Order: sequence, then structure tokens, then C-alpha cells
Amino acid sequence: MTAYRPSTAQFRPDTLVVRYFPDWQVPAPVFTSYEDDGHSAQALARREFATLRLTGRLTANQAIITATVAGTYPGAPVRRLVRLRVARVAAAPSAVLLGGQPLTASAWQLDGSRHEISLEFPLEKQAVVTLVGLRLLTAPAAQTDPETLTLTAPDNRTFTGSVGLHYERYVPADSPAPLRIRNARGQLVRELPTETSAGTHALSWDGRDAAGRPAASGLYEVELAGQHQRLVRLPNYY
Repeated sequence: MTAYRPSTAQFRPDTLVVRYFPDWQVPAPVFTSYEDDGHSAQALARREFATLRLTGRLTANQAIITATVAGTYPGAPVRRLVRLRVARVAAAPSAVLLGGQPLTASAWQLDGSRHEISLEFPLEKQAVVTLVGLRLLTAPAAQTDPETLTLTAPDNRTFTGSVGLHYERYVPADSPAPLRIRNARGQLVRELPTETSAGTHALSWDGRDAAGRPAASGLYEVELAGQHQRLVRLPNYY
């Protein structure tokens, strides 16, 4: 994963978030991501790209996560920062090792409510993280779900009068955050309340700001639960 950017042109491959969901039924998962300079059409043919290979190895009392970078391209970062999140953790491990060396207790954190261990480490070519004495949850926990809500496709990406916005909530929420609409300068234009119940929901933006005035034509951003969409409000012609 990576931080949200309003455009892929602003993507920064030097900082990555890796979420690992240990599963006894999949003791050796593998995932490989690809990256290049983002604009060269011949990057693959010229082998001007890098891959990040992530592997896990789960045993009775420990997990080993290995990150390996291969290849490079013009502008590639020399060093990356990896923010590792390990889910489904029942209790703190007895030790956390980086490259075989124990980390201090302050170098990693356990979020008991989310059952998740987090730590950061630099990555040049390869890094190996070992969680010793790892105990996993034996039953699913709602806190470990990757998402509790998905912002789905709007009725239209471009509109004049009003537009229908849609989302799906997977678990009920006591105090759900509103759906926020911002203009191209990042200024808040409107907040719309969202439903507390699980299920598929829809709401409508009438193209007006919080004071009831018609919003100007242009680019707008919809945000809900850290997810983003872009809308274009077209001018009205009479």
C-alpha cells in the first residue's frame, strides 16, 4: 500500500505500507509488486524497472517476513522505508528481529484493539523481519478486516445539476464520519451524513455548498473513510 495521492504522477515509491495477514492455511505466501518511472512506455522492454518481492513463512511459533528489491530504473529510490503491519496477533511476541538482530521494545508497537503489530525498517536490497513467539487469533476479529467501508462508483464522474454517490458499509458504525466534498484547492465545500447500518447506501449531492449556493464548475474531490473520488461539475448552459 502507499499513501493516497490525488494523481499517480505524485506517487512516491520510497515509502510503502505492507500489511501481512498470517494464516495457518497459507504458511508461505508470496507477493511481487512492480514499479518503474511511471511515464516511459518502453520501461518493461528495456528492463528499466524494479520489483519488490514479499514472502512470508509461518511456523508454529514465529513468522518471517522477507522483502527483496531487484532491478532499478532512472529515478528509483536508493533506499525505501517500509511500514510493516502484521494482523491477527493475539499477544505480544517474545522478540522482534530485524536482520537477525533484536529490536528494542520501543522500535515496534502492538495495537491490542486492532490485534496488529507495527514497525518501520529501511530497505535497500533485502530486509528480514522475524516475530519470535508469535501467537495468532484462533477466530476472526472484526478489527482485523482490511476495510470496513468501500466508496463505490458514482452515477457519473461529470455532472451539472446533482450526482448520486454510493458506498457499502461492511460493519455497523456508531458515529460514522460524513462524506466530504472539497474543491480543487482542498477547501471543504459540503459534508453529507452517512448511514450507520451495514449494507449498500446511496446519497445525492445537489451541487451546492454548505450555505446552499451553487458550487462553481470545476474539479471536486469526494472523500470517505480515507477513500477518494474525483468529480467534474460542468457549467450550466441556458
